[in-house]
Amino acid sequence: MKRIIFLCGIIFSLILAGCQPSVKSHVEGEGPLSVRVGGGGLSMKFENDDAPWQGTAGAFMPCVAKGKKELEITKIGYVEHNLAKPVNVKVIKRVVVGMDAQDPIGASRGVPPNLEGGYLSGDISEDVVGTMVTESCDGPVDYSNFTEFLFVIESDEAGMHIEEVFFEYKVGGRLYVLEVPREIVFCGEATKDHRLCSGYE
Repeated sequence: MKRIIFLCGIIFSLILAGCQPSVKSHVEGEGPLSVRVGGGGLSMKFENDDAPWQGTAGAFMPCVAKGKKELEITKIGYVEHNLAKPVNVKVIKRVVVGMDAQDPIGASRGVPPNLEGGYLSGDISEDVVGTMVTESCDGPVDYSNFTEFLFVIESDEAGMHIEEVFFEYKVGGRLYVLEVPREIVFCGEATKDHRLCSGYE
């Protein structure tokens, strides 16, 4: 009897797995969503600041490509290096509407809206899931009207290393994942030998 129950469990699991919608992964330029950021990376050095260290990485500005009209963000996440994990990561959304031209945030020490470079303008919230993206990727960015996703990161004195970020989204009932190989590094004891930290003494 136990063997029959076990086999039934396997069959049931396979049926459930078969019912799960497939997710199509892609990189920049190959799917309906773009965040206008490709590969590369950035690093921050906190010098003699006491931990916890806090910094913000952004410039992920979503738009719709490939002839679609709109899409819905369902999740935003990241892949961490197992030897240099962040203490905490929070993804937030910045919406700029009808202002003088504003700069997106590449990288800055601090937590929005109070960044090292000054006060961050725009409407800032944690309402990321459910964001509808309707702006077309055609043409230049309107820096007085845009949406930007920001990663607000905290680490200890060991530093941290995010290897890539990803954006899950839905178009017409189909699920996609945009994978962005954008490295984000806080230079500390665990990351001092990373190439992005080699310029810091």
